[in-house]
Amino acid sequence: MVTTTDKNRSGPRSPFDVAVLLLMIGTTLLIIWLSLTYRSFWSAHWPSYSDMVSSLPQPSAWLRWLMGDISEVAFYKHEFASIGLLAGAYLAYWANRTRRSWQGFSISYGTGLWPWLITSSLLGLLLSNALWGWTVTTTSWQPTFVAFVSLPAAMVLMFGGGWKVTINGAIMGAVFVTPMCLLIVNYVCNPLGLPAVIGNVLGMAVASVMAFLLCRYRPSLMKSEHPKTPPSSPPA
Repeated sequence: MVTTTDKNRSGPRSPFDVAVLLLMIGTTLLIIWLSLTYRSFWSAHWPSYSDMVSSLPQPSAWLRWLMGDISEVAFYKHEFASIGLLAGAYLAYWANRTRRSWQGFSISYGTGLWPWLITSSLLGLLLSNALWGWTVTTTSWQPTFVAFVSLPAAMVLMFGGGWKVTINGAIMGAVFVTPMCLLIVNYVCNPLGLPAVIGNVLGMAVASVMAFLLCRYRPSLMKSEHPKTPPSSPPA
């Protein structure tokens, strides 16, 4: 009887569920391909952070850097950690959506906006690396991850779901947050010998205030097409 209830409660998979599953499968296949392609160099162990930055700007190194940005905020930049974070977040969202008894507390403050939130954050991360990736060198770390963990997610939580909020939040994250952090880290923290985390947090705060002020005077930028609690079907 319990099994039947769980099946009914789960319902059919949404396009978002299918997209996440395909993304996970594609990522796994990509890792397998990289392992086979570079097995002569990686025979002893998976390449380290030093191996990655020394290989820049090779595409495989940039891919690892981009994926590692997802877990950079936890001070552990690695593609496996990033995959685990995304998989765990999706599991938490799925458990909450299907009302599993073991779900724990609701992800994204119980708003149900996680699909929009993660979409905006990932788009912001891609734009951030596309615009500012040139600042990363073999000897200089740069905070290209900050757009993923700040403004895009805040915009979605503040203004609700919808493609307008999702895309504009991602753009503002890459245009406001990343350059602000780059300026503070490289021209304030590094010369004064301060930890880079100070510049990252300060840059995210200042840039977010600027973005929210812009939205206050130009509300059309963030006029949501959906209510703050989105419909049951997440974005494809």
